[in-house]
This record gives sequence, C-alpha cells and structure tokens, in this order.
Amino acid sequence: SFMIKDRIESLFSQARFYFNLEKYSSALRIYLKIISYFENYDKLFDTNYKDRYFARSLYKTALTLYYLNRYEEAIEYYSKAIEINPIYEKAFINKGIILAKLMAFDEALYAFNMALEINDKSEICYFNIGIIYSKLERYEDSLFYFNRALELGYNYAYLNIALVLEKLGKIDDVFETYDKAVKINKSLEVIYLNKAGFLINIKRYKEAIEYLDKALLILNEANSKGDAIIKNKELIDKDDKDLIDKEYIEFRIIQQDDTIYDRIYFLKSEALIGLEQYDYALTLLLDIKESKNVNIFNIVSRFIDYINIEKIIDIILKENSFWTIEKEEYFNFIVRDIENTSRLKKLWILQYIFLYLISVKDKDKINEISHYTSIEVFDDMAFDKRYEKSDNSKYSTYLKKNKLRMTSVKNANDPKEGKILMQLLRNNNINSKYRSINNFIALQTSFSRCKDSLTMYRLYGKYDNKEGTGCCLVFDKSFFDTSFNNLDSSILFSFSYDKNNYSHIELYNEQTLPLYFVLYYNYKNNEIIFNPCESDYDNLIIDLNREYNIWNDGKVFYDRLKNNIGYIFNSMFTIIKKFNSEELSLSYQLLMNIQYLIKDSSFVEEQEMRIIQLVEYGSNPLHIDKKMKRSYKNYLYIFDNKSLKEVILAPKADDADFLVERFNDRLAKATNIYNSKNMKNKYKINVYISNALKS
Repeated sequence: SFMIKDRIESLFSQARFYFNLEKYSSALRIYLKIISYFENYDKLFDTNYKDRYFARSLYKTALTLYYLNRYEEAIEYYSKAIEINPIYEKAFINKGIILAKLMAFDEALYAFNMALEINDKSEICYFNIGIIYSKLERYEDSLFYFNRALELGYNYAYLNIALVLEKLGKIDDVFETYDKAVKINKSLEVIYLNKAGFLINIKRYKEAIEYLDKALLILNEANSKGDAIIKNKELIDKDDKDLIDKEYIEFRIIQQDDTIYDRIYFLKSEALIGLEQYDYALTLLLDIKESKNVNIFNIVSRFIDYINIEKIIDIILKENSFWTIEKEEYFNFIVRDIENTSRLKKLWILQYIFLYLISVKDKDKINEISHYTSIEVFDDMAFDKRYEKSDNSKYSTYLKKNKLRMTSVKNANDPKEGKILMQLLRNNNINSKYRSINNFIALQTSFSRCKDSLTMYRLYGKYDNKEGTGCCLVFDKSFFDTSFNNLDSSILFSFSYDKNNYSHIELYNEQTLPLYFVLYYNYKNNEIIFNPCESDYDNLIIDLNREYNIWNDGKVFYDRLKNNIGYIFNSMFTIIKKFNSEELSLSYQLLMNIQYLIKDSSFVEEQEMRIIQLVEYGSNPLHIDKKMKRSYKNYLYIFDNKSLKEVILAPKADDADFLVERFNDRLAKATNIYNSKNMKNKYKINVYISNALKS
C-alpha cells in the first residue's frame, strides 16, 4: 500500500504539471489513471485517505473536463466526488457553476444551497445565487443574497447591488450604493463605468461623461504601470501547501481589458447622442474601430437617425477596419477574387441599411409575435424530460429541453423561396445572375403577426398531415434583439480566486437576433407590400415605379420608412446597373440576406417575420437532424427572457382539452423558478384552445 500511495502522489504532481501548462488532455489521462488505482486496489486504502485523495482525483478530473468544455461529464465527476466525500464544498460549488452555465438553474441553486449547508459563510455561494436570481429577474431575491455576500466581506457585491436596485427603480439607493463602493475602492474603473451607465439611463449625460473619463484615466494609468488585472491567480490550497491549483472555475467569460475600453467608448458615444453631439459620437467610436463591436450594422443602427445617410456610407466605405475577415467573413468570401471591391462594398452597406429599416425596433408598437409549430415540437422545447421517468440516457442529461431551432431555408413551404428578388430585379431592368453558394447556408425561423389564425393552422404544424392540429406560440419582443445595443451595460462580478485579485465576469447572455418583416412583392404592379404598422390590418405599399431620390428625415414615421426603403432599392438598382459582368455575377450572392426576406405577394396574408443567419458549413453552431433530414442551429430556450406569453392549441388538435390541462401543469412547473412567493407580476403562460372555427 505504501508503494501505491507513492505512485499516486507522483501521478498527482505529474497531472498538476500538465494542468498548469493548460495541457488538459494529458492531465485528464493521468487523473483517470489515479482513479483506476483507487477502484482496483480499494482494499488497500483507509477511509481517511480515500475521502481525501480519491475524492480529490474525481474532483480534479471534473475540473479538467470543464476546461475541455465537456460540461456534462464534468458534472458526473463532481457528483462522484461528492459520493465519496459528502461534505466536499468545492465540488458542490463548481457543479453549481456548470449547471448555471447550462441554464439548469433549479439544479444549480440546489448545488449552491448544499454548499451553504456545509459552510454557511461561503460568500461565493450567496453571490452566485444572487447572480442566478438576477438572471431570472427575481430582483428582490437577488438583492437579499448579494447583501449577504457583502456582509461576509465580499465588497464587489456593491456593483451588483447597484444594478439590481436600478432594476427595482430605487434610484436614491443606487446613488448611495455607488458612493459606498467608491469609498471602498477608489481605483476600480468598473464602478465609474457602471455609474455612468446608470446616469445615462436617467438622462444625466454630462455627469456620465465625467465618470467615463475618470474610468478611462484609471485604466490608462493601470496599463502604463503594467499591472493589468491578473487573470488567473493560482491559489495555494489550504490543506496541502504543495498543491497549487486553479480551484474555482469562473462563472462566466472573463472580460478582457479591451472590452472595458469598448464599454467606456460606447457609453460615452451614447451620452453624446443624448447631448445631440452626433458627429463627435461617431468619431469617438471610430477611435476604437479595431474593436469587433464597431461593425457596419452597429454604426448604421446607432447613427441612421442622426447623421446624413450618404455620409455614413462614405465613412464605412473608406474605413478598412470595417472590412476585416473577422467582421465580414461572408462578404470577404464572396469577393475574394475581385481586384477593386468598392462598388460591391457599397451594395453590401445598402443591404445592412435595408435590414435595419425592416427590423422590429424597441419603439414599435408590435408586441405579439407568433410562431406556428406542431404540438410534438412544442413538447420537446417546453418540457423537461425529468418528469418522464423513462429517460435512461447515459448522462442524466442536464440540457433536458430543446431550444427553438433555426432551419435551412430550403425547408420552407414555398418553392420560389429566394427567387422573388430575382424577379424584382429583372422587372426593374437589372440582369442579375443567380448562382448558388456552397460554403454558407442561410438558416431562418418564421414568425407571424397573425395570432391564432386559421390560415396559419392549416399550413403549419400539422400532425400526420391533418390541417389545424398544431399550435401557436405567442412571444413578446424580448425574444429578439430590438435595441441593437450589443454592449450591455452591466458587469456582474463573480467570486475571486482570492481577496486581492478579481476577475471580471460577464453574465452569460444568449445571443438574440434581429427580427425582420418579410416584404411581399407584386410582380404585376412592381410594388412591395408589408405591414410594420400597429394594426394587423394595415399595409405599407412601396411603388417601385416611382423615383425615390431623396432620403427622408421627416417627422411622419411610416412615410419616412416607405420612402427610405424605396430609396435603398433605388440606390441598389443604380449601383448594380453600373456593375461589370464579374460584379454582376456576385451581386445576387451579396443580397443573400435580402433574398430570403422577399416573397411573392400571394403569401401576403401570412404577415411573416423572420430571424435569419448565414452560417458557414462545418462551423460550430450547425447541427444535422437525421430524423428530419435537415440542418439546424439552436436559437434560444422558449422561456428565455420570460418571452413566451401564450400557447394556443389549433382547433382540431387531438385531445385538446386534456392537452390544455397537461400543458398548464407542465408550464407551471417549467416557469416556477422565475417566480418567488411575494412577487407581484408572476410569470405565467396562458394555454387555451383556438377561437378559430369551433366545430
């Protein structure tokens, strides 16, 4: 037994060596070897030794798997470590962190609460429970837990407390909290940054700028001294002086310094827009033009209402940093063989302006967006398979629910999908060529303004090809990106490795996508019809026979929108007419996004809206569903942002009355975690049978 213990010890130090060099696969092999010693020579070890070293080898295996992004297996090994040593606090904490990352919030909370039973002074647990509750918008609850962390001496909790108080509308308390935070740590730039974000929200722009300048000063000083934030402080383990470890794993992505710079510049630019200093606001963002957040769509969406459109186009055309492969992968791929790309670039910018114009915005009055699907697919998205006892999968899978999927446009029910734009161009004397693209695939999901519509039940979500057997899911706008403000202004700190070195943590946010109105084209009249209006029964009609020569900055919103979409079409026609044959052959591919947002006017009553994304084949988000024979990418969980509001069953759904009961019960379970006892507006999803056609 003595020899084996020696062997185990030397394996531990080997594994540690590889782990600290970030050679995780080698470390993993060695940890698994240690585990096999414990399993094969079980009789040789006393319980004391096992509790300590067997549990530790399982824990280390889990940690290594985590760094290899094998989250579900990591959870399994933390659970095994806990079986051997039931009071292994760190194992509970790390297990909780991964569960939170996988959005299994109920199980994450359970793990953190177990850790608190072992050690009720664990500020890390209070803090992380606070983060989960704020993610679930249970602000009163998160405030309670952040305050507990603060009482235990975790000063960074001030930042989160301020953010939560702002959400609760307690403005005076927010000021007071920032004052306390500054007293504790004058040189923490994030305090000033967050305070500035808060001041912008309450329209105190000049003060916000002062704080942002202060944050910038601190950052620049820190960087010139070279003591930039230490990312991964290695922590000496209390029980074993010789075991040095990255013990706790970060809760979210650690933020680099440069994203803090971005934040400062974006917020300052926002404050300047508030002060109507538009040109200065734009110049400021061009100061950080290398940043991945300064991209064409971002600039267009921020400044289109304030700065002359031709000027914006001109700035983007001239500035190379907008056109790097990282920012414009698809564009660069399409134009890779062309010498002078300036005309193609202009077409590409016009496409972005077009997408912005037809997207749903924060201020739009539309707030019910429907998605028609089959009851079976809804079942898979809404319900946790934990309630079905038959699930004997290898891992007790934590990703129990499916996300809403974006599928290839090829699956749409209109064979002319993507071809209507070609008709439109030809109808306006433009001879564009249709060429298919083999490296990228367009994925989309369709939504509609028509809620509970008989027509839609007939077409979509049919079971066994029977009409009217699906369901209609009604979302609000929070399911999509309607503000285009990619830099959210809150940094949430998670725990530090030790009290002096902290890491910035971003709360993990699923990427929402913009939602676009589909435009309907009437070939005979050469006009475009679509409905972004408040009522479901209105339409805007854009007559393409007219000349739209002037960009409209007028006061009347719909007139402006109609004119400006016409203006963009006009500009596209003008530029494509100048193309040489080489450019012409690429023009249609460059309009890939638009071609899937224009349909034949015979479909106009569907009032469709879409999210759309171009994905490269072989890239990470793309999956293949063998059963359905289609490619897809995951979007969000349907409960994210509490955006699912209603589920309406189609009039001919089988056993509809029973389904209403079943769904009500299951949805109450699924949304339970979003609600606390004394909340005023609890999150509840209404389920009912369609009013269309009672037979």
